[in-house]
Amino acid sequence: MKQTNIMTKIAAGLVILIAVVAAVININKNKTVDKPTINIQPKGQSSLSSDKPQHRNSEVSDTSPSSSAAPRHIPGAIDSQIYHFDPPKGQYKLLLPGLVDSASKGDASSAYTLSRLLLDCYLTAQHKPSGLGSEEADRCDGVRADSPKDGLRWLTRAADQGFAPARILYPDLVSQIMTPSDMIRDPAMVQDYKDRAISYLTSVANEGSEGAMLSLSNAYYNGILVNKDMVTAYAYRYAADMINPSNSNDDPADIYGGNLSEEEKNRAKQIARDIYNKCCG
Repeated sequence: MKQTNIMTKIAAGLVILIAVVAAVININKNKTVDKPTINIQPKGQSSLSSDKPQHRNSEVSDTSPSSSAAPRHIPGAIDSQIYHFDPPKGQYKLLLPGLVDSASKGDASSAYTLSRLLLDCYLTAQHKPSGLGSEEADRCDGVRADSPKDGLRWLTRAADQGFAPARILYPDLVSQIMTPSDMIRDPAMVQDYKDRAISYLTSVANEGSEGAMLSLSNAYYNGILVNKDMVTAYAYRYAADMINPSNSNDDPADIYGGNLSEEEKNRAKQIARDIYNKCCG
């Protein structure tokens, strides 16, 4: 139930982001780009660097089984690791130096923990609902929380290192930080965010994450993070149902298949089986 609630929050976060981006696109088609206000890249990397994750809107290239043997994963097992985060005990300002040292040496878990503490303190300072409660807010005393820049940088670094919790929560956490002003001033940053979000979610889905599959299904259905593709939306929802059969009470056809032909539905189901077999077959 706890995991389901968190998945619901993530989906809600994506829906909020979709509405904001759509509004910004309508008012900003011909607006001159100003200097960006935030940088979501690890230090030393450009938002347009050639080594950023790449994603193509093709269900065949992204979901077909690899020709080489791939590691098999227990369906849904990764979600229990992703959605469980216990903030360290004690005042965060005393913990940050050790986390920075470990993260700087390449420890992805430390980079992720560091990003969560910094971003949670920032959200609390901004009085956002997703921020920490009063007890945890006390732990933020003495932590600079006037900018999300450092938290986003460490989150991106952890995700780039392949740390699954950072990858699946990246779209939701960044969507809470981005403002319409950021989107207007730096469309390239928005595109980089969208590319990373889809790439990260796809990689975690390939490890058997039901939550990532549901998020991808919503993304392809809504058509903001990635080009709208109802076949792929149906496929990811169907694959998530294979991971967790209790979802099958909601037929993907009722959610996404209303405008699909029988041939398209059958193709989507085959793509779903390929997705499942790639991670967990």
